[in-house]
Amino acid sequence: MDWKEFFKIDFGKLILFLILFIFSLLLIYFSDMVSIGAIGCIERGDVDRIGVGFPATFFSSCVSNIEGILSSDFNIIFLVIDIIFWYLISIILVYLYKKLRKK
Repeated sequence: MDWKEFFKIDFGKLILFLILFIFSLLLIYFSDMVSIGAIGCIERGDVDRIGVGFPATFFSSCVSNIEGILSSDFNIIFLVIDIIFWYLISIILVYLYKKLRKK
């Protein structure tokens, strides 16, 4: 297998990438995990930080129960980092699966 074939987009890699990427979005959204790029929120009892993206938070906001959204931030570079990261993970997993299946 050469590098072109390794990085080539196919159906299996694309489906696995989408599953991993969506799972990472849900994981960081519904947990208290902190990832790269999360903005800081005002230290008040009624303020929560909501971040989307892992390993780099490409969208984050501070939400107050009383005042609504206080601030939000979107970073396209972190979105590209997330996409590249999860695509690399998916191609490595597909490669390992194919290698183990041949044995």
